[in-house]
Amino acid sequence: MNVYQVVACQGAFWSAHNKEELNKNIDHALDMIQWGANVYSHRDPVRLFAFGELNICGIPGLTVEEHRKTAIKIPGPETERFVKLAKELNAYIVPGSWTESDTDYDNAFFNTCFLASPEGILAKYRKVNPVPGMELSRSPHDLLNSGYDTKKTPLFPVVKTEIGNIRYVYLL
Repeated sequence: MNVYQVVACQGAFWSAHNKEELNKNIDHALDMIQWGANVYSHRDPVRLFAFGELNICGIPGLTVEEHRKTAIKIPGPETERFVKLAKELNAYIVPGSWTESDTDYDNAFFNTCFLASPEGILAKYRKVNPVPGMELSRSPHDLLNSGYDTKKTPLFPVVKTEIGNIRYVYLL
């Protein structure tokens, strides 16, 4: 049996209101992952790192304009930074959820979590039950009748990996 460790990361991040602030939070998250790999891999390798919902990007605000300033594309430059580290560490990284903008759905915002791996982005999960009045994100469930593609982005993905099946749940 292969033995490995999982590190749950809970950092002190600020809500990012622009890409510069978002990148500072990403830098901090990548440093935390590297630190966790260095500290906890002395006995068994760390193969999975996980952050909580909106833990890295925070809540950008309550207006569409504020969300546009920090929304990411998946895959995109922000996600590739996690893929690069996942390759270096031979690990899987769930960097919490992010505000994602998707041009396939009229630039709708989603509260999206993705899985970075040594092979790239393996899957993403879009929160099905965003909090009305607090989140501007859309639920994929609400878009099913207007052509939401569940084959491209399943509602509840389960990813088969060499360390086992990874099913998306938010760490709050």
